Amino acid sequence: MVLQVGLVESTLVLGFVFVVILLAIGLSALAIWVDHRKEMALIEQGRYPEDPNPAWVLAAGFLLFGYGIGSAINGFAAGAPGVQGAVPAFLGLAALAYYFVRRREGIERARSDGD
Repeated sequence: MVLQVGLVESTLVLGFVFVVILLAIGLSALAIWVDHRKEMALIEQGRYPEDPNPAWVLAAGFLLFGYGIGSAINGFAAGAPGVQGAVPAFLGLAALAYYFVRRREGIERARSDGD
């Protein structure tokens, strides 16, 4: 059985998808603008931290690494000869290395400021 959709229904669906995409872009732009305004206000008040904690890099690193390893295991289990998960796994490892290097730099900077 083939589902046939008329011209009016397909136009409505296409219009709905277009509106949803525009709303998503608009809300994303609004969130970025509000965050920018908040940071600018903090900078003007002199309360903006010099070295913000890159905790999002830690989360992204673990997610990418887990996704890459999972994709590689899935590929090997399915009998695919390629290494599908290598790129996300190495991106995750790079993000984790970046986080721990930045964290160590922050600790060393705090020690040198305290001395």
